[in-house]
Amino acid sequence: FARISKYGKETVYDKAGLIEAQKTMMSFGISGEKSFATLKHIGDIAMGDKQKMQSLALAFSQATSAGKLQGQDLLQLINAGFNPLQVISERTGESMLSLKEKMSKGQISAEMLSQAFRWATDEQGLFYNGAEQAGTTTMGRINQLKDTFDEFLISTFDKLKPFIDTCLEFATGVLGKLPALFERVKSAVAALKVPIIAVASALGAYGATILMINAYHSLMTV
Repeated sequence: FARISKYGKETVYDKAGLIEAQKTMMSFGISGEKSFATLKHIGDIAMGDKQKMQSLALAFSQATSAGKLQGQDLLQLINAGFNPLQVISERTGESMLSLKEKMSKGQISAEMLSQAFRWATDEQGLFYNGAEQAGTTTMGRINQLKDTFDEFLISTFDKLKPFIDTCLEFATGVLGKLPALFERVKSAVAALKVPIIAVASALGAYGATILMINAYHSLMTV
């Protein structure tokens, strides 16, 4: 997690996207160590594009799980902007036709695919330091600033967490006592109900008497 966080700060990718891509690879049985190393290669090839990174991670995981590169995985990689057969051809001198025939026979292994990722991102590769280069663009800098701000919020929350926990415990305790308090109020109102009705009745009778007296005086003075 610390390495993913550091990588996110150095590149255009946000930490959530990197974690999701690594989770995809690990869900196919790829070790955490290998998935993170591959994640960096994928990040360079995707050139800062989060959607391409997810597609590359999924296609790589599927091929690795199967133990070989298959047509559907190759198509998904190409749609994300990466053709591993082209890279293998450039480095080994083997023709594309020969490599495609091998793939149709299941002879392009998962290790050969991993090697293609490594070749594509080494100093001679087309995607060398692709993620870092994407981070120098305006949008890349904005995303890096956002990631830094998120780190600040997390750090601030960690420091305030004891105080927040105390406030939550207090609020929970108060809310837990409210039902009992409501019952007491209800009982008190019920106990006062009869006296209140009696007082109201008495006041009503008194008021009616006053009205009758005033009416009588008015008639006598006419």
